[in-house]
Amino acid sequence: MKYPILESAIIKYGIPKKQLAEELGLTQAGISRKFVGKSNFTLEEACYIADRLGSTVDELFREISKIQPANSRLDAQEIHDLTLKAIRDIREAEQLQSDKT
Repeated sequence: MKYPILESAIIKYGIPKKQLAEELGLTQAGISRKFVGKSNFTLEEACYIADRLGSTVDELFREISKIQPANSRLDAQEIHDLTLKAIRDIREAEQLQSDKT
């Protein structure tokens, strides 16, 4: 999984990858390749997803390698902690957005 924060966000919002693929005009195999890093999301796709989730491209598409040094391995607890932090950050952003309206 190349984008754990994105992965946790779509799970939180209950958006199946198949549905996201359809919204982006991709096949299910195509979106799977993007999630594992075999192909890249276009800027347009990344912006659409960020908008759909009420987040930012920066936050959702942060890679583990940018969170930890490349020579460091994350254990299951660290991945879990990062996922929970991402969910808290998304909820905080949602609350800020809600407070603005």
